[in-house]
Amino acid sequence: MTVEGILPLSFRHMPPGNTQPLTDSRFRVHAGRAIIAHPLHAHPEYQVGLVDGGTIEYFVAGVRHEARPGEVVCIDGGVPHYARSRGPGSAAFVLVFTAPALLDEVAEVEGEQRGPSFRHVVTTDQELTSALRTVAAAALGPTSRLAREVAATAALSAIARQRTQLGGSTRASRTGERTAVRRALDYLHDHTATDVSLDALARAAHLSKYRLVRAFGTHVGQPPHAYQIHLRVSLALRLLARGLPVSRVALEAGFSDHSHLTRTFRRTLGVTPAKAVRR
Repeated sequence: MTVEGILPLSFRHMPPGNTQPLTDSRFRVHAGRAIIAHPLHAHPEYQVGLVDGGTIEYFVAGVRHEARPGEVVCIDGGVPHYARSRGPGSAAFVLVFTAPALLDEVAEVEGEQRGPSFRHVVTTDQELTSALRTVAAAALGPTSRLAREVAATAALSAIARQRTQLGGSTRASRTGERTAVRRALDYLHDHTATDVSLDALARAAHLSKYRLVRAFGTHVGQPPHAYQIHLRVSLALRLLARGLPVSRVALEAGFSDHSHLTRTFRRTLGVTPAKAVRR
């Protein structure tokens, strides 16, 4: 595996034809398990890598760093570095490359002034760790467009916040966020069975998608795609109670098929659709 071989917008070890785009070409994700042996190189993108198994040794700008499971390595664009596995066996990882201009865009939208460099080469920041695991899971598993886009947006925000803060925050007022979240909720209620995009939801809320993802989590307690799943399950229960066949309910409630509906019911309610109706 080499940096040059990473496919944009996808995970290389996914079967051909099953790649899941996350955002635009300025944001690339790679995950898997391998024996790492990257020669000295540099690239214009910022690189952020979560170690999820094994140990990886990095040399960044001539300084040695060792990253263990649960630690994230942040490397500025253009900085020479190389990496190699430590000890026997392979290392598990999630690796993100993002263009400097994209991180600048995120910081500007969120109302923050950020420097060009990461604060730390190795960090255990929990928000960043969680965001990287979520973006990997979103791209690997069968999930909705909204779930993938929310995961990518949250990861970009978490990465942008790792850069050095310049002076005081210029974050815009949050007074309108509650109204924006209400607009987003109304939109999801009106489009329960639709494959909603995050951009469309942000337009309906009159808020940037970066701020919307954070505000939605703050005020609702879960991300937009999780709330939409809740709406779809509720709709499916009402349709089942009317005696509609499960295959029809699945399609009318926004699920891809009978199996998708059943999996979701088991995960969220702990029972199959048939048993849920008999309760």
